[in-house]
Amino acid sequence: GRVHAYRLRFREDLNDSGAEAWNNLRETVANFGLEKPSELKKLTGKLTAFLRCPLEGLSEQLANVLPATLTVLEIVSSQEVSPEVLASCRQLKTLGFRFALDDFRPESQTISQVELADYIKVDFGGTTPEERRNLRKVLNDKPIVLLAKGVNSQTDFRNAREEGFTLFEGYYFCEPMTTRNRRPPVNQM
Repeated sequence: GRVHAYRLRFREDLNDSGAEAWNNLRETVANFGLEKPSELKKLTGKLTAFLRCPLEGLSEQLANVLPATLTVLEIVSSQEVSPEVLASCRQLKTLGFRFALDDFRPESQTISQVELADYIKVDFGGTTPEERRNLRKVLNDKPIVLLAKGVNSQTDFRNAREEGFTLFEGYYFCEPMTTRNRRPPVNQM
């Protein structure tokens, strides 16, 4: 019944992709001052922030933009990840970043990404109970936390708990809130 983390969503992450999404993310982080752990803690109440990161942003540049200890980087698992990006992700893990695979399905192209994952987000409404059981069997021996996403009702929450999920995401808990930049204008600093 406690909040584990917050998912930071930027309006652009729904519409843009690739380098454009990465530039928008970088700009938003700079505008909010989120590169400083103290500013990110103000926004998330000292909790971890899950943040969707385009593949173009998965490089050592990221270490200069976000505080590693407070950030879980979400990768859409259906995207093809090159060996170079996997190498960058391994480097980011050594710096303290954690990774979540979003919309994960155990297919051959996603198995290489599992080694990076600290969390795997399973779309609760988009998978059957049998698919989720099979996924748990595939991941049984790995130290990965499964997160049920798309939990939008009390029934979803109850079913996800009964299936063994320990983390949950969805509108059942909270609707997204829009936050504006809190920085004062330069002439008021």
